Order: sequence, then structure tokens, then C-alpha cells
Amino acid sequence: MELVQVFVIYGQENLDSGVSSLKRFSERVFPDHDRSMLVVDNKLQNELASSSRRDMNVVSGDNSNREFSGWDEGIRRLDADGRLTNATTVVLANDTFHRNYGDQYLELFLPGVTERQAGRGRLLGYVDSYPREIRLFGLRVKQWVRTSIVICSWRSLRRLLPLSLPVQHQEIFSDDIGNPFLDSADLSSNYKDYLKGWLFEPHTLDSEFRHSWHSKAELNQNNFGDFKGKARSIMAEHYLSARARNLGIKIYPVNRKRFWR
Repeated sequence: MELVQVFVIYGQENLDSGVSSLKRFSERVFPDHDRSMLVVDNKLQNELASSSRRDMNVVSGDNSNREFSGWDEGIRRLDADGRLTNATTVVLANDTFHRNYGDQYLELFLPGVTERQAGRGRLLGYVDSYPREIRLFGLRVKQWVRTSIVICSWRSLRRLLPLSLPVQHQEIFSDDIGNPFLDSADLSSNYKDYLKGWLFEPHTLDSEFRHSWHSKAELNQNNFGDFKGKARSIMAEHYLSARARNLGIKIYPVNRKRFWR
């Protein structure tokens, strides 16, 4: 059995810690698999660039949709090399998986259970939820897999490609800081509210979703572009689970005590 890990980074500041953590994770959860790892550095942004390090395979990404376009690039290379078969299990991770939320949640991925669920074609990860269902780009979702690290079989993953959001910036965002989402964007009004409250708007007594991003900041001209990139990445995360649901690919929450149905 083969396990392929695609680890997306932006610059190599957290490369060593991320690779070490991901190796420990895969050795614990998939002890009997043949394991390999491809690192995609979105900061390189050069098709010909690669790491000079001899101890790991690092290739470049274009960062067009942050980790999602990085995963697409890594998967494209692996598939072109004939590395992916129906029996392959794929781990997708970004360079925040062991940092922003700590790494204790990784213990929720249980040996044996994770392998069996992935073998059944399910999408595995830590599942988050909104208070109400949201709509984005013709699909609806309430619960989604946190894509800092997500696991599935190749036969399921290939049905979900590409992972990058198939909607351009100009179809989603305006140039108006006071109203950053276009009225014509195919996003439900509660979804727009949840995103604004998560990323930059203060919560009120009427706010349904009262959680905030760890780097939340007031929106201004200097960070408006970064806001758009981050918001589009969040949409790609939610759209992945929405498409899985639409395709009949079941989601397995490793925090199942909270979400088991």
C-alpha cells in the first residue's frame, strides 16, 4: 500500500518543522504503507525552480489559489509520473497544519480507522460547521473538512479535481472596501456575513457566527488584496466539501464525537 503526501508551503521558514511533523503523523497513522512526500513551494513561482536540498523533493507552485493551486500542481506532477493508482492514499497538508491550531488534534486521526475510511473512498479531516447552511457557486454546505490536513483515496480525490476554486476574483469581489463582495457573486448573504465576521468585521449581538480568524484585522487599502486571497482560499475549502457532498463522497469527521450522524 502506498501513501503519497503533498505538502504545500509558502517559503521555507516552516519547511523542516512541517516535514518532521508530517513524517511523524504518517508513520503513526499509516505504519504499514510505503510513504513518500512531495513539497510544493508557492513562493518559488517558477516552473523550472526547485530546491537544492538533497533530502527532499521540492517543486514550485504559482500561488494562484494558495494551497489549493499548490496541491493541484503537486498532484499533476505525481499523476504525470504514474505515481497515483486507485490503491494510493493521499494526504494533503499546508504549512499551518501543525502550527495555527497546535498539533494535538492530529491524535484524532486513528491508525486503522483512518486507513479503513480512506479505503472506503471517504474524505477525512477535522470538521467545522456554520450555524446555518450557506450557498456558494450553486452548491450548499453547512459542515466542511478543515483543509490544513485532509486525507482521501486517489480514486475519490481525482473526482474532486481541480481543487482550486473555478471562479475568478473579478466574479466575486468589488473594489469597494465598504462592500467587498459583488452583489452578483453567487454567495448567500449569510455566507458573506460569516466571512466578514471571521476575517475583519467586529461581531455584534446579532452575529450568528461569532468566531474569528487568528489574524483578523480591520479591512483597509493595504490589506484588501490579502483579504481577497484569503477569502477565496476559504471558499475553495468550503467548495471542496460541498462538491464532495454533491458527488456522494462521504465525509468522515475525525472529531466524530461532535459531528457523528
